[in-house]
Amino acid sequence: MRKGNKKKLLFFLGVSICVSLGFLAESVFAQTKVTLWGHNNPAFMKATELVIARFEKQNPDIKVNYQVFPYDDFNQKMTVATATGTGPDMSQCWGEYVPRYIDARAVASTPSWVMTKAEFEKMIYDPSRGAITSEGKFYGMPLEFNVGDNGIVTNWDMFDEAGIPHRASENWDELIKWAKKLTKYDSKGNVTRCGFAYTSSDQVTFIMTKTMRQLGRDIRAKDGLHFDVDNPIAYKAMGFLADFTRKHKVNSIDICYQGEGTAPHEVFAKGLAAMADSGPWVIGVLQEELPELGFGYVNDPHFGELPYFYAENGWTMIVLEGSPHKTESWKVIKSFAELENAGDWNIITGTVPARKDIATDPVLLEKFPWLEPTLNILPYGKWIGLLGDRDRVFVDGFYMHVMQAIRDEKTMEEACRDLNSFLNGVIDEYR
Repeated sequence: MRKGNKKKLLFFLGVSICVSLGFLAESVFAQTKVTLWGHNNPAFMKATELVIARFEKQNPDIKVNYQVFPYDDFNQKMTVATATGTGPDMSQCWGEYVPRYIDARAVASTPSWVMTKAEFEKMIYDPSRGAITSEGKFYGMPLEFNVGDNGIVTNWDMFDEAGIPHRASENWDELIKWAKKLTKYDSKGNVTRCGFAYTSSDQVTFIMTKTMRQLGRDIRAKDGLHFDVDNPIAYKAMGFLADFTRKHKVNSIDICYQGEGTAPHEVFAKGLAAMADSGPWVIGVLQEELPELGFGYVNDPHFGELPYFYAENGWTMIVLEGSPHKTESWKVIKSFAELENAGDWNIITGTVPARKDIATDPVLLEKFPWLEPTLNILPYGKWIGLLGDRDRVFVDGFYMHVMQAIRDEKTMEEACRDLNSFLNGVIDEYR
């Protein structure tokens, strides 16, 4: 072979190898980009970014485009996106919104290779899977167990001033006794500092519903869908709530009732309450806003032997049905469900774990000792059930009707009757 031909052959061979290597490199390093939506809570962002970084290191062929939006607008943005088909591949989502997405066929069911149904039911607490379960399938992966109340923040300095020990009360009678000692009044008998703040739409709803359950009555009718809050147990539960303000005078309408109710921990933070009914998530808020304040977090009392309560389905991860990258998106979510990642996500965000094995891991209590009162009651939680429209049920339903009873605008029986009618109207409208 001539020397010139050899050079040409070597040249074309080199080009061929380079082209082949180029195609090989492209196939090896090509990335599928998937979009994940979330809200802009700093702790949520930090935890989510950590898990994404770990996932991308192990899966270089998948790139996660993580986009965050203002918390106050996020759920509405998701609702619009799912209705118009303009959503991301996957999203963090408030669990109580998932049923409407399931009905609209807007979300994908969770593949068994991510987690089997048996694993899901064994590992995840009931309230964290209730809203995302439908007809034997589940749609998404829970990130947390959302505990709306079941705890009380306590101002220990005010306790010391009143001669009250640093502990949880033994029962509601003792708490009321303490609240009376902690309440401050002006010369006309008006409350200037609440002994016990409890009146926001969330707290009113959760206290009334768990009181009914602890007294032996479910809040749902026999069909499991409609509400049943027009009965003697409901009258007693609503009366119990109203009496903190009407009879015991340890709470003030002027201080605590504005619109849908000033959050009890906000009243507490202003020094206008010695005790405030709250979920455990407020601890991080108070520690950040009032680092010098000496406060505690204890279980609230309960009726009966066990602290039964209701809870909503909290933050969850979902894959949208319209995503062209479902498999890749589920791989991302599977990573969030892995034990180490799920545990770190809860620790960084300060949220209560949806997974039983994480909630019972001593490492969590070492990091957050104030979670102990909450972790102790998790086995007694029950999903609150389908709400249809969460805000209408909590605000226009429970809160407004309890307020009518407190103001003596209606008797307990009338308020419960009208509440029952309103709630079931929301359910029927949703159906």
